[in-house]
Amino acid sequence: MKVVIIRGPSLSTVELGWLEGLDEKYEVFAIGSRDPIYNLDHFPVSVKKLFCSGQVFGKLPFAIRLLYALDGDPQRLWGLERAIKGADVVDSAEIGNLYTYQAALARKKGFVKKLVVRIYENLAPVMEISENRRRRAKIKFVLENTDAFVAVSPLSFEYLELMGVSGNKIIKVPMGVDTDRFVPAGSAKKQALRKSLGYNKNDKIILSIGRMVWEKGWLDLLRSARKLYLEGRNYKWLWVGDGPLVSFLKNEVGRWNLGKNVKLVSGLQMPYPKMHEFYQLADLFVMPSIPISNWQEQFGLVLAEAMSSGLPCVVTKTGTLPFVLGDGGGLEVSPQDWMGLGKAVNYVLSHPKKAQEWSERNRNEAQKRFGFGVIKDKMINIWETV
Repeated sequence: MKVVIIRGPSLSTVELGWLEGLDEKYEVFAIGSRDPIYNLDHFPVSVKKLFCSGQVFGKLPFAIRLLYALDGDPQRLWGLERAIKGADVVDSAEIGNLYTYQAALARKKGFVKKLVVRIYENLAPVMEISENRRRRAKIKFVLENTDAFVAVSPLSFEYLELMGVSGNKIIKVPMGVDTDRFVPAGSAKKQALRKSLGYNKNDKIILSIGRMVWEKGWLDLLRSARKLYLEGRNYKWLWVGDGPLVSFLKNEVGRWNLGKNVKLVSGLQMPYPKMHEFYQLADLFVMPSIPISNWQEQFGLVLAEAMSSGLPCVVTKTGTLPFVLGDGGGLEVSPQDWMGLGKAVNYVLSHPKKAQEWSERNRNEAQKRFGFGVIKDKMINIWETV
């Protein structure tokens, strides 16, 4: 069976690490772009890189806006039809990506046998019912010429139904986590990792990982950290990520006298191959995301990684976070309720027996639901039976 994975500029080892070893049984490769967003040095299967229209012309004035107007999306991959011709299964992502339309067109022409499309989107259609006539037409074509849709969450399933997809064409398969790498650390390793970042043995460390933008809830974390500090709680907060708020957060940490309590790790200090070590030195994982008009958490892979690492978790009740965490893995608070967030953090760190119960439960749940082997088996079954 010949399988081609298409993700264009967004091709990522983090999303597709479960492909490891599949090229020993199947003829499988991935298609990315000549200018990938993510490092592909350790991608599990071979990669063909094609030119992407948005990346070729993107630096020109008004180019992206023009590509949306003319093509409905700026992610046309040049030479894609030739690259996927003869595939038994093409696995693409999102109905609005232009390369998915290109794959659907190739299927319509008989150049590929089957098309499977993975869906992360989980909000009621906005761009899909926009005034962009070309975009609407191409999305309609994708919906009519896709053999199966893979929804990463119940919200993605509902999104597809809103778009008119029959439920019998939708299969639920979440994102995967390398549960052999994201594991709880033994006591000796945990203390060594803590020492390497300047922490003491008995410090209570609260970890948050994510892109440093407003909707990830960093300002609520800042407020909670300040509140607990004023209450005499000498907790340590470890914030890992990159984005436009990095400098602002560093300044605010200093201005609010939190320099001894909050550590920010960004840029070259946070290589993904070492990311599991941040989880291993922590006591608690917090993810305080905030929904905005055109986005809510589409999965929350870092939450699944934290669960696999055996951390109790505090999350906001938004998007897919309650689905990923499930019942009995920690506490949920309302988005932007920074006082409730602080109380939840304090509760977990003040109740070690309960935290240990959540820790063990989360590790077991992650292995059962998100392990690479579980995801791989489900995807192979889809590809072979679609």
